[in-house]
Amino acid sequence: MALAVVAAVGMMFLPPIPQNDAYHHFAGESTLPNVLSNLPFIAVGIYGLLGWKRMGWEWRAVSIGAVLIGFGSGYYHAAPSNDSLYWDRLPMTIAFTGVFAAIIHDRTRVRVLVPLIVAGIASVEVWRQTGDLRFYGFIQFFPAIGLPYLLLAFPPREMPNKPLWAMSACYVLAKVLEAGDAPVYEWTGHWVAGHAIKHLAGAAALYFPLRSAGNGTGR
Repeated sequence: MALAVVAAVGMMFLPPIPQNDAYHHFAGESTLPNVLSNLPFIAVGIYGLLGWKRMGWEWRAVSIGAVLIGFGSGYYHAAPSNDSLYWDRLPMTIAFTGVFAAIIHDRTRVRVLVPLIVAGIASVEVWRQTGDLRFYGFIQFFPAIGLPYLLLAFPPREMPNKPLWAMSACYVLAKVLEAGDAPVYEWTGHWVAGHAIKHLAGAAALYFPLRSAGNGTGR
């Protein structure tokens, strides 16, 4: 909690972060790979929902979020704009906050799913209304800081560390691929760009903990 407060206060001292219009331009400007590469999110989400009865509410929320990411991100990439990006980011916050809430509950037995999801949705709405990405950035990146601390400082109860570290590695890979969209496009001979592969890495990141939770852990 102290780490969250410090990060939140630090965020408020940053100047407003506007949405860069260049964000909507992807290497090759081909929409089809970026749309179709979201199908694994839907598959992973459905896979998670098959283990619904063995999951806690946090992992159920993550499964639903994964399905919605597939549709929301596909919709965005079919016609990139700030308006369509809203429907991409909204389900992403459900997945981010659901994962973080699940790990907090597993390690501390504190349930924070509802307030975290509300905060996540609010962060996207704040960006939509003001154009300021600070709150959304906090929701997305603070779990990346808090997760390693939780894994190292608290022993697992039901969800083992291994799938969570695998999830973290895939998430880092996804961010690297996102940043390297154009270089990957060049390296693959203009066959596929980094952003499309990023979607595959992102879906894999959710698969590892959902598989473990669907087997009866992480409740």
